[in-house]
Order: sequence, then structure tokens, then C-alpha cells
Amino acid sequence: MVALGSVKGAPGVTTATVALAGVWPGRVVIAECDPSGGDIAARFGLPSAPGLLSLASQSRHQVRAELLWSHLQRLPPGGVPVLVGVRAPEQAAAMGRVWGLLPQALAGLGVDVLIDCGRLLPGAPTEHVLDAADLTLLVAQPTVEEIAHLEWRLGVLEQSGHKAAVVLAGETPYDRRTVASRLAADGLRSPVLGALAEDPEAASELCGRPRRRRSSVLARSYLVRSARELADRLATRLATSPGGIGGTSSYSVEEVGRDGAD
Repeated sequence: MVALGSVKGAPGVTTATVALAGVWPGRVVIAECDPSGGDIAARFGLPSAPGLLSLASQSRHQVRAELLWSHLQRLPPGGVPVLVGVRAPEQAAAMGRVWGLLPQALAGLGVDVLIDCGRLLPGAPTEHVLDAADLTLLVAQPTVEEIAHLEWRLGVLEQSGHKAAVVLAGETPYDRRTVASRLAADGLRSPVLGALAEDPEAASELCGRPRRRRSSVLARSYLVRSARELADRLATRLATSPGGIGGTSSYSVEEVGRDGAD
């Protein structure tokens, strides 16, 4: 399981999750677990149920993987299964102990799971998900202020034993090599695994807005191509690293620099 989240603002966690799922090299499920309220149903014209809230209403004491399957919808147009999230923080709070039961059920699906956790905050119910995830992937814009917030959150995650990594939303004003160097200089071990290209038109389509070009053109967009590279890298490292991603398996600054130069 890969938990995706942000440290500040809205750098595109949901868009990144959808983009990765659409090109994932294997079976994958999206779980929308943003306690502030999800966006996928509204973006893609899906009903709010079945989803996370309907699952919670039937699972006060136990969440089974086979029950979870029945609460998934299909994300148009690729048919990726998605557990649609709650619509508001009040609904997330009403789920109570179900948050603690959810990770085991997600792990029992027998497929890779990408979990959209939204903004990561101390004490949020998504901490149960982070504790169970193989990797926490922080999506961040490479700006001075966001890198500062990123350093703090990575430090907290590393100190608590979580495996973490970074994906950048664009490479302006700083590229992946510069960000990796900054993190390493501060003693952080978490790698910068890649960057999702700045491609507003493709991002708009992945946000559910009407398409202005054919699917084959979208598949060749900079955003989707960068997502495919990142998805392949994530899937490979999850499959080959017994301890997941992070720590001793991190990219070195030199490797990141070479990737950025391709």
C-alpha cells in the first residue's frame, strides 16, 4: 500500500493518485481517505455511495476485504476501482474506530492500493493508514516555503519509523536534484522518487473535466508519461524491496540528478 499526502495546501494529491492508478503496471485500487472530504465523486460524476461511508455503516466491528470490494465503484474512463471518500470532515469523524479497521481490509484486497490521504495533519484518522502503508509518498511543489514544510514532515515520519519518499509537482523553481540535495543536507534519508510534469491541460482532464483531445493524445502527454515512469519505479521497488521503500534503498542525489537530465 502506498499512502499519498501533502504537507501544505493542495499540490495535487488526488490528481497524482488518479494519474498513477491509470498507468499502474498491475492491478490497483484507489482508496480515497482524505478526512477533509474527497473530490473524486464530484470530479468524475460518481455517486457518493457506495463508498467509504457506506462501508463504515456496515462495518462497525470488522471490515473484511470481501465486503470492501462490494463498496468500490469504477473510475471512468479506465475502469480503475475506487473507494469513494467521505464528503465532509463531519462524516470522517463519524466513522470512528472504522479508520483503525480499514488498513487491514485494504491490505487484504490482494492488489496494490493507492491511498489518497489529502493533507497530513497530526492526530488525523489517516494516521492508521500511514502506520500500515508500505510507503508514505509526499506530493509537494518545489517552492521555498513548501520545501520547508516538507523537511519538517519528513523528519517526523522518519523519526516515527515510517518509510517515506517525495514526488514533486513540477520542477519549478527547483528541480528534483536541488530538492534532493536540500533534504540530504538536512540529514533526511527519504528519496525524491521523481516529478510529475507540469501539464495543465492533461491535469484538467484527470480532474474529470471534459476532454478536448483523444485518449491516445492524453496517454502521450507529459503528465501521463511522467506518471508512468513514477508508477513503474514505485511498483518495482515495492515488489523487490522486502522492507519497502526508503532508508538504505533511497536514491542517491547523483541518481536523482541523472533521472532529471534524461
